[in-house]
Amino acid sequence: MTDLQLLRRDFIRLAVLSFPGLYLLGTSRSASAAGTFALKAGETFTFSSQKGEGKAGGALADAQGAIIQDPLPSHQTVKVIEVGDCKGKKCITLQADRDIPPPSPDLAKEKFSEKMVASIDAATGEILHLSSTVSGGGSVSTSTQDQFGRTVTIADFYGPWMLDVDDKYKKSGGNGSISLTLETVGRGKFQGYDCFQVRKTLSMSGKKVVRTYWIDTQRRIALKVEEQGGTVLSLTKAGDKAKGGGKGS
Repeated sequence: MTDLQLLRRDFIRLAVLSFPGLYLLGTSRSASAAGTFALKAGETFTFSSQKGEGKAGGALADAQGAIIQDPLPSHQTVKVIEVGDCKGKKCITLQADRDIPPPSPDLAKEKFSEKMVASIDAATGEILHLSSTVSGGGSVSTSTQDQFGRTVTIADFYGPWMLDVDDKYKKSGGNGSISLTLETVGRGKFQGYDCFQVRKTLSMSGKKVVRTYWIDTQRRIALKVEEQGGTVLSLTKAGDKAKGGGKGS
C-alpha cells in the first residue's frame, strides 16, 4: 500500500469521526455542562485490552473501506504533553500512541501504529486541532483536521461530550447513513474513581458498534471502555501527577 493510499484512508477516517456531531450538539458547549476538563502536564495514562469470549464488534467501515470506527487497541498510552497557549487560548495537548489493525487484509501480518496529537481548549473542552500519523507496512502518513463536532472521541479517551454528561444525559442523531446515540446507563466505581457509565452506539447501514465508557466524574476522561462482545480497554497505570492508577490502588 502506498503512502497516498494510507493518507487517504486516515484523512477520510478523521473527517467522518465528527459527522454525527453536526446534528447532535454542533460545536457549542451546553450552558448547563456539568464537568471541567482539567489535566496536568506530565500525566500519563496506560491502557491495555482483554478479549472476551463473545464476538467483538470490531471495526465499522463504509462501502469504500474508510474506517469509521477502529476496534479497541491492544495497547495505548495517553500523555498530557503540555498545558499552554494555542492561538490565544489556554489549551491542553494530548498525545495518544496506540496499536491499530492493518488497513487491508493483504497487510494482516504487518504491525501498524498510530500517534494522535490533539490540542484541546481548556475552557470549553473543544478539539482545536488533531493530527494523526499512521506507521506500518513500510509507510508513514500524516493527516490533520481543525473542525470537529462536539461528539467526536479521541482515542477512546476523551471527547468534548464527556463534559456534558450527567445522570440523565442522552443525545442521538446522525448524518446520512451514520447515526450516533450517547446515553448514561448508570454509575460505578473503577479503581476507586466514581464514574458515569455512558453507552455509545454508532450505526451505519445495518451494522453497529456499541461501547460503554466509564467516565471519571471529576476529570471527565474514560478510564475503561467495554465493547459489546466482551473486549475491554482499561487503565492499567497512571503516572506522574496521577499516582498509582487510582484511588483504590
